[in-house]
Amino acid sequence: MQFVRNQGLNVISLGGGFNIIRYDRFGNDQTVIGPNAFGVPTPTFVEGNNSINPYFYASVAGPNGIQGAPLTYNLMFAFTRNTSANSLVGQITDVFNYDFSADFNYSLNDLWAIGVSPAVQYQDYRTNGFADVFSTSLALDGQYSYSEKLTFDAGYRIRYQYVPSSSSGPTNESLDHTLFVGAFGVLAPKLTGNVQTGISYREWLKPNSQSNFVYPYVNATVDWAVNEKTNLGAMVNVDVGQSPANQGLETISAGVNATHFLTDQFSAQAGFNYVHTFFTGATNRLDNAYVLNAGLYYDINQWAQASLNTSYQWNDSDVSTFQYDRWQIFADLTVSF
Repeated sequence: MQFVRNQGLNVISLGGGFNIIRYDRFGNDQTVIGPNAFGVPTPTFVEGNNSINPYFYASVAGPNGIQGAPLTYNLMFAFTRNTSANSLVGQITDVFNYDFSADFNYSLNDLWAIGVSPAVQYQDYRTNGFADVFSTSLALDGQYSYSEKLTFDAGYRIRYQYVPSSSSGPTNESLDHTLFVGAFGVLAPKLTGNVQTGISYREWLKPNSQSNFVYPYVNATVDWAVNEKTNLGAMVNVDVGQSPANQGLETISAGVNATHFLTDQFSAQAGFNYVHTFFTGATNRLDNAYVLNAGLYYDINQWAQASLNTSYQWNDSDVSTFQYDRWQIFADLTVSF
């Protein structure tokens, strides 16, 4: 359910609902993989993976209806509970996700502006054997308005990540320093998006056995309006992170998708995603995930939409116990006010 208020100084959006998760007998009665006391991946029998997962989000953006305001802002908070197969650790996990982000932009004049973007993420793992993941970051950038529709930017991001020790491994604590340049807006005729590229330096604070390193950084999303009924999109992301199994992550992901309006009310979507993940820490692991997805969407009226989606994932790993495939089906009903 979603509520949007577009009156007054601020645009306020509120939303929430429940995701009902149901597994087959195998999925509900046992996890896929779990390390035993000797660190060997072993099936672990549990019950109760079926769940009802709530979610909630709220955002405030503004100022609304004020032309030429020097300061603009967008604040966002989201909470989700996710009980599903977790490809990072190879089993079903129960995690509460808390996300806060903000974007502040201040115009110095008609051409130049500065941006400040703080963010905090906390993943509270309720599954035994895995650690919580805490991350906070601050990005600063300078923006140059090349035209009314295209802006170039360059900046710096610092990010702190902390994963306390668990049965999976020792405490992981790191600082990431990223320099980036990019552009956003109308990149070419019919092509819109936000593209950033740069370089990151990971500084390991704990454990001392981990080596500092330099890694490329890419964060790009583009959309091409082929015609009035068809839209094509693509994304690329290259970054570093940490997992609840006390391992560092070096990730490259890319995807393409297409949306076509069959009628004024019916639309169809299909896409493909590839994720390359290298795990560092007590044990090194390399995964390549291939994901196909498709969906149908029906606008019941101006307030409600129903959808049916499916996805298939094949995970190829150099550790045999992390090779698997997964098929999912989603049915959604969204109501907006």
